[in-house]
Amino acid sequence: MPPVLEVRDVEFSYPDGTRALQSLSLGFARGRRTALLGRNGAGKSTLFALLNGIERPGRGEVHFDGAPVAYDRGSLRQLRRSVGVVFQDPDTQLFSASIREDISFGPVNLGLPRGEIQQRVEAALAAVGLTALAERPTHALSYGEKKRACIAGVLAMDPRVLILDEPTAGLDPPMAAELMILLNALHERGITVILATHDVDFAFAWADDLCVLQEGTLAFHAAADDFSAVAEHFPGLGLELPWVYEVFGELWRKGAIDGETPPRTRAELLARLR
Repeated sequence: MPPVLEVRDVEFSYPDGTRALQSLSLGFARGRRTALLGRNGAGKSTLFALLNGIERPGRGEVHFDGAPVAYDRGSLRQLRRSVGVVFQDPDTQLFSASIREDISFGPVNLGLPRGEIQQRVEAALAAVGLTALAERPTHALSYGEKKRACIAGVLAMDPRVLILDEPTAGLDPPMAAELMILLNALHERGITVILATHDVDFAFAWADDLCVLQEGTLAFHAAADDFSAVAEHFPGLGLELPWVYEVFGELWRKGAIDGETPPRTRAELLARLR
């Protein structure tokens, strides 16, 4: 099966001459959870804009479902129905008077029947746990609620791929944990989930695949449970090893814990210690 989304030898520069991506080739496997890591300016947000058709590469191609993306209005509309993006700052994505109105915006613009619009909105509200707040003004939401409302707005479009730019930014640990539960539930529904994050621990615990961008090109791509690859390459890329990996290593070397395969989450580590 081809990747659900793929960039092939892509380059992109902004009008001021800043080169954001160079010779980037990367495929995202369908049905997988991928975490994209890298420093600010590495090209993560630019890549997401290309995957959704917001930007167009200066060179190379973007593929969706094995076919090159076309940039006429109809093709882009279809792409954005299938590939939804949730931006880092929720205030740039929420603009309607209430949560319900905001979530309705996409389906309404698709020209869907009223009954289907209502069904999609209710399903999206339920998926993110905001049914009870459906009539609340968007400006009266907490930061975490705004993030969930943005995700609901994308889910109402019934996407096959969900892309999130720094979804844990600004969230405290309990809110980040709630987000992980939500993303896992969406993944279990068959949605391919791709997110950018600076949180190595979150990426290591959540993702199936890890990618690292550096200066606009791919510096690392491996399964998250490929522990030897993570240990070998992360320090050289300026990334800390996940804390659970380091703690496990110390305990294992001291004979305090059995097994050579590191756990990926705090819960798994505690279970091994017991």
